[in-house]
Amino acid sequence: MRGFGEQGDPGVRAATLSPRGGRGPRRPGGDPLPAWREGTQASGRRPSPRVEGGDPGVRAVTLSLQVLAGQGIDRHLLGLKLAAIGDGQRLPGIFMDTAYAIATHCRLLTGQVASRSDCLMIYGPQVPDGYGVCYNPLDAHVNFAITAFNCCRETHAQRLAHTLQGVLDQLARLLGESPGGAGGDVEGQP
Repeated sequence: MRGFGEQGDPGVRAATLSPRGGRGPRRPGGDPLPAWREGTQASGRRPSPRVEGGDPGVRAVTLSLQVLAGQGIDRHLLGLKLAAIGDGQRLPGIFMDTAYAIATHCRLLTGQVASRSDCLMIYGPQVPDGYGVCYNPLDAHVNFAITAFNCCRETHAQRLAHTLQGVLDQLARLLGESPGGAGGDVEGQP
């Protein structure tokens, strides 16, 4: 995670909590970039060379969208684990492997709230040394709620909020927008 000296291991709640036939993330399949490029060109803006050049970050977003569409392995592993627990069987060895524990230690849990109301909802962290980040994109702005456990000295929600604000301001400048958007203030307790 930027500002924390390490690569984040993001987890997306919607990947496992999207209800069948209900309200959950609905993403189109395939590469989202061509439609974005067309929209950018139609508005008269020039896409960033990073986007046009196939930046690794952009490819990561594409893979994330595929996971959100249910095309990732996380649901299958969760199903295997829950089936074993439900049948009173011993968990398969993969769940006891150190590498699996490290790979699934999700310090950054994110999720979108699909609400048209200007409201703030939260997700709690999934692990003691993690963060929960809930966001609600609206027409004029995006609400964010960032949480962390007080018992962990390594995490500080306000610090992550300031880092996120800085990243969003950089993104706005990259896209030719004015940083800060609708206020751009980081609110919360010190």
